Amino acid sequence: MTQRTVFLLVLLLCTLIGAWFFTSFERVTSEEFTGYQGEARWNRFLAATLLLNELGIDAESRSELSPEDWLPDSQDTIITRVTTSISVDSQLDLLYEWISSGGHLVLMPPSQSSPVYDDFLAILGYRLIDIQDTLEDQGDDAPVVEEVAEDEAESGEFDYRLDLDFVRYRIETVIEDQQGATLTDDLGIVAARRALGDGFVTLLASSDYFTNYSIDEADHARFLVDVVAGYIDPGTVWFIYNTSFPSLWEEIWMFAPYAVIGFAIGILIWLWSVTPAFGPPIYSEPPPRRSIVEHVQAAGQFGWRNHGTLALAKSSAAAVMHEAEFRHPGIGRLSPEKQAEQLSKMTGIPAQEILDALVGLMVPRQREFTHNMQSLQQIRKEL
Repeated sequence: MTQRTVFLLVLLLCTLIGAWFFTSFERVTSEEFTGYQGEARWNRFLAATLLLNELGIDAESRSELSPEDWLPDSQDTIITRVTTSISVDSQLDLLYEWISSGGHLVLMPPSQSSPVYDDFLAILGYRLIDIQDTLEDQGDDAPVVEEVAEDEAESGEFDYRLDLDFVRYRIETVIEDQQGATLTDDLGIVAARRALGDGFVTLLASSDYFTNYSIDEADHARFLVDVVAGYIDPGTVWFIYNTSFPSLWEEIWMFAPYAVIGFAIGILIWLWSVTPAFGPPIYSEPPPRRSIVEHVQAAGQFGWRNHGTLALAKSSAAAVMHEAEFRHPGIGRLSPEKQAEQLSKMTGIPAQEILDALVGLMVPRQREFTHNMQSLQQIRKEL
């Protein structure tokens, strides 16, 4: 089978496969959630901030809240998790004073339970009750919750639809006579508000109602507006999204774990290769000492095999003529034949032998080359 035939067969096979593929499949468009972009990636209250701004209520966001560093005006509202930065020592005192001066603090459950957080909520008049076991028995049914305001009991009840499937807390008031407004379901209080001096404290049983992925569900948007503006003259609403940005190494590990593992393995292998072995050192035997004659013979063999005889022959002939200049000045300007005759008279060596040594050094055979070099050495001795 010729090369041309093989090429045509492969081309035909590719054409058949392509025709089958395009007749059997069609291009479709699918939508996939790729995550939030821009500020929404780290500010989980961005949608709530934009919603309040659209409704004419000033709203802004901050990453952290530390009362010693910053607190808003006393008529503003702060929405934040229960965190250490607001729960201890002078931070708590400043926050308590800000609320008493007219501020509105909206608290959401902490990321994990702690005695410090329990004491902080107790000072504000509340306690969080974990009902996780009850929620597991309840299943997927989301109950309807009702808001019963202390001053609005005669005006009727207002129903909310909130997603309570994964809300593991309910609220318990520590000071019953200061219960204030509450939002309840069959399992307990979902949201509670009480006055504290000239301000208010609101505690929610969940931290997810006002987030980007939940604000548009059920009645969460309405619930947000009622929390920040219901029965309260709102100033600016400050969302504290409590985001600590990951370090560069965490980002690298998140997006390229296999590259990090491969690099770490390479470092370990390199360290293993350069680490000295344990135990006594291994000494090698010193090479045997050779005589100077062996080195001379080896150098001669190397020079002969690599065509280095020309330099040796020229230097030997030049040395002979240099010695002859002292006995017969101007001999270097004579022809080789005349030089041989003059050197023969001075040394007693036949002229032809001297001529062969001076002009016949580059002979192809080693024996003749050696004889000529011996003749040159003999001439130098006689001079």
